[in-house]
Amino acid sequence: MSGGVNLLEVDRVLRPGGFWVLSGPPVNYEVHWKGWDSTEEKQRSNLEKLQDLLHRMCYTQYAMKGDIAIWQKPVDDKCYNNRQEDIIPPLCDDSIDPDAAWYVMQFVSCMFPEDCASLCLMNVTLVPHICDTFNEWLTYIIGMFLCVLASQKQA
Repeated sequence: MSGGVNLLEVDRVLRPGGFWVLSGPPVNYEVHWKGWDSTEEKQRSNLEKLQDLLHRMCYTQYAMKGDIAIWQKPVDDKCYNNRQEDIIPPLCDDSIDPDAAWYVMQFVSCMFPEDCASLCLMNVTLVPHICDTFNEWLTYIIGMFLCVLASQKQA
């Protein structure tokens, strides 16, 4: 899992309240671990580590069914504010620009708490309805994806 650094980058670009969907190892390891050239114990451990990291990042497990797991990023910063200071990954301090990675290829090992209201008002002023539209679109896409998977399992 590279210490979770890739997930921190997902967190940086995912808007508050957004969903992160994982379809692949270690999700559904009980069925697929042999095909991953691994052991069941290693994949169970990887899933537990992933779930622990996402919990520390204040994500909520939205669903885990078949080969798909879905987590939701917090909508506001309440969970972040209730975390103990020594929790890893830490929150970024004000000296780090969350948009700097767009211009400088570097990963940061901290999280940027931000609520959806400030994100929509600050960064999407020309299209303020984008948060609602995106949620509707994502819900539709996830629903279609789950329906396809369900129909494949029945076939």
